Amino acid sequence: MTMLCGRLTGWDPGRGLFKGVKYQVAEKILIQLPRELQGISLVVVDGPFTAFDPYGSSPQSLFGSAKNTNHWTTTNPNEPIPEMYQPLAESA
Repeated sequence: MTMLCGRLTGWDPGRGLFKGVKYQVAEKILIQLPRELQGISLVVVDGPFTAFDPYGSSPQSLFGSAKNTNHWTTTNPNEPIPEMYQPLAESA
């Protein structure tokens, strides 16, 4: 599953309102955790900072890591999205 930042999907809550907003193209995996871990956020801070976050009201969770999740980041709201990610923006 590829999660797209607000600017890619036409919604930009940070433009002109907040300083230091990051715009990212991030990829997270949708997973099914054991019942005991469903509905909670869990961050493992030993190593690459892996995280599991609930996916809305579903029993699934999003899995990502600080090291491997983000493919592109900028703090400039006017910076163009790299060409290789344009198909993702168009399909969002």
